[in-house]
Amino acid sequence: MDSLSSKVKISYQITSEFSFVKGLKSIPSQLMNIEGDLNIVINNQIFFEEPIALYEFYCYLDRWLYDWEKGHKISFEYVSMESEENPLLAFKLTTSGFQIFSVWQQYNSEEIFDTNDFKDYIALITGQIEKDIIHTFGEEYMNYKELLPIKKM
Repeated sequence: MDSLSSKVKISYQITSEFSFVKGLKSIPSQLMNIEGDLNIVINNQIFFEEPIALYEFYCYLDRWLYDWEKGHKISFEYVSMESEENPLLAFKLTTSGFQIFSVWQQYNSEEIFDTNDFKDYIALITGQIEKDIIHTFGEEYMNYKELLPIKKM
């Protein structure tokens, strides 16, 4: 994964305030308002830099990884309820590996990432997002993943 880490870096920052999210009446509203800034840098160049519904994104990643482990090895697409332009982010599986696309990308990247290394990196990022959501908002939010209507990939 060392060669991967020199090619791509995915980072995020939770931007939602605990008191604001907890003050919303319904659990689905709370979940959709766990937001953050997502950044993807490919070969030291900013590819994607946008605010997103971070909990929703986490749920899509978690579902994709679950399906992958069950043998359903397909491309990843993040289709947000918050946007009319979709998919916001896609990891297209090719015969050579994964390629990253977005309707909001800042440039066209032809970079292809090794399938297993990239999937492992996404699993690492997904685990970190989960830990940060639990730390910031509480573990009970992990029980509500099914409330969000995740589109089948």
